[in-house]
Amino acid sequence: MPTPRRRFLGVGALALLLAAVSCGTPATTLSPREIRAPTDTPRETPAPTNTWLPPATRTTPGGPEERSDGQETVRRLESTVVPPRDLVAISSRILAGGAPLPRTASPDPRPFAIGRQDRFWLSDPALDRQREITATLRWISPHLYLYVENGREVPLDSLRRVAQFFEETIYPGHHRYFGWEWSPGVDNDPHLIILHAVFDGAAGYFSSLDEVPREVNPHSNEHEMFYMNLDEFDVGDLDYLSTLAHEFQHMIAAHQDPNLDAWADEGLAQMAEDLSGFAGRATAIFYLFDTDVQLTAWSDDEHHLAHYGASYLWFRYLCDRMGGPEILAGFYDPQADTLPTAERVLQRAGYRPVVEALRPFDAFFADWAVANYLNDPSVADGRYAYASGFDLGVQPDAETISVLPWSARASAFPYGVDYYELESKEKGTLRIEFDGVSTVPLLPTTPHGGTHFWWSNRGDVSNTTLTHAFDLSGGDRATLRYWIWYDIETDYDYAYVEASADGGRSWTILPAPGTTTSNPNGNNLGHGYTGTSGGGPHWVQEEVDLSAFAGGPVLVRFELITDDAINRPGLALDDIEIPEIGFRDDAETDKDWEPSGFVRVDNHVPAHFVVQVLTRDRYARWHVQSIPLDAQQRGTMRVERLGAETRDIVLVVTVVAPATTEPATYELALTLE
Repeated sequence: MPTPRRRFLGVGALALLLAAVSCGTPATTLSPREIRAPTDTPRETPAPTNTWLPPATRTTPGGPEERSDGQETVRRLESTVVPPRDLVAISSRILAGGAPLPRTASPDPRPFAIGRQDRFWLSDPALDRQREITATLRWISPHLYLYVENGREVPLDSLRRVAQFFEETIYPGHHRYFGWEWSPGVDNDPHLIILHAVFDGAAGYFSSLDEVPREVNPHSNEHEMFYMNLDEFDVGDLDYLSTLAHEFQHMIAAHQDPNLDAWADEGLAQMAEDLSGFAGRATAIFYLFDTDVQLTAWSDDEHHLAHYGASYLWFRYLCDRMGGPEILAGFYDPQADTLPTAERVLQRAGYRPVVEALRPFDAFFADWAVANYLNDPSVADGRYAYASGFDLGVQPDAETISVLPWSARASAFPYGVDYYELESKEKGTLRIEFDGVSTVPLLPTTPHGGTHFWWSNRGDVSNTTLTHAFDLSGGDRATLRYWIWYDIETDYDYAYVEASADGGRSWTILPAPGTTTSNPNGNNLGHGYTGTSGGGPHWVQEEVDLSAFAGGPVLVRFELITDDAINRPGLALDDIEIPEIGFRDDAETDKDWEPSGFVRVDNHVPAHFVVQVLTRDRYARWHVQSIPLDAQQRGTMRVERLGAETRDIVLVVTVVAPATTEPATYELALTLE
């Protein structure tokens, strides 16, 4: 069973400690960091005088640096859309010999009535297993069937409260702001099922695999449904209802935009909590203590709560800044990837960047990074604040600089943030020097040979392919050899080598030395690559026997299929050959390959740093300025009258880079002149 969209343990419990908020509605707050009050009488003065200096000439030892500027890869990425996974179509061509498969389940002849019993597949996300249970239908409302696992007791009044709140608040509110789930859906019934049971690893979850018939997924329950853990909350309490609101957004997103990026899906789900009257803000504090976490990525490691906090705060800021929750449904676009969609949402809403050289999403991210520190509507045009009354409770964790001169070499993840607070009491003119890298790797590797390789791309609920036609009519043997590098979510996402002798109607998965038939979660369609190559990941050479297809034309395909929620960097291919027919491809040209989601790349993407300098004058007024950086991401700035007109300085360092999760390094130096 693919990783379900699930509410992690601990998130909901924290929500009970915070007051319920809605988009633009004041919230009860934690105690903010104390800010020293000014002692002087305010008067009209200009902002502190800052001087920008041209960067010093930098030379690369051994001669000019010879590497890509990343623009070629960016152009290719921008012209490529990652296709969503279609399990019915995949199963038809790989498992059913090209025969059509149904998209809906067979009609259930039994009426849904109180007391009805059904068997359900249940996932234990923490244990990577599925098991069957029996549950009884205990309550029916216009759009819900509420089941309880046999042997468990839930008061009928609690089920009634759940149904009432869902029908009156969650159901109409979600349809207003997010759109509709698939209805009448796989079971041809507009009712949604809530299964109350005990399982490990989640407070609640939704799985898109239930929205296909059992001919496609034998563990499908063939209903649009939610799973709620009886060990995690009392049915109908605030934590339960906020989790239900969260998971319903996931169900809607699965229909509206199947491979919406996880960070956006989770941010929208927390906004769904907000709009249902609950404290989606519960996760914010985890992000504010871990702001280097990448907004546009997702993980299930020790940073997962920070990911939740980042995605929630970004969408809350968007909601507050750009016109309210009506903007949210614009993020669903199955014809485009998530970041280009976000660009269009911002442009339609009239967003105007301060730094015009940045793309709207990148500039908006930089604004948001400052807003998370200041949250002050009086600064500039108000862009560095959430809506009136929304208090973050704490400021982001920052590194303190107490002695000058000071310097550091650091790294930042794309769409992560580093904060530095200068607390030196020295006076004079402060010189700030910044020197960052101008590109970052797409993957943590280099091409096996030459300068390019084919990359599978990455994304959740996605399906990318790379296909080539060959004529094997000249002999009775053929061998496919290739170098492969991969880092794929272990036991959930799989890559395959396939061949088709009927023009692509049906496909045969071929075994290779590095593939496995192990299938602990039901995702492996045969012989699949999963985990990391060579125990690294490292480049490894693989060989596949094509002799069964010798004697005629054949299509050869590499394919990556991902599940919900988590994705890894993917796979790379280089130096592909079929020696028997003299075919050799070093990936330096497209060479008649037909990519669908795959991209031929040079493994570099541009890195653009944004270094914002926040200065507070002696009247406690904040000013925000950016250090202009050249094409090599270098820049210098002077801040005059430190300790006199300028009392406090905060540096906010961010880097934006498309498609990658690799960190970008930089050097920062502060000296007093």
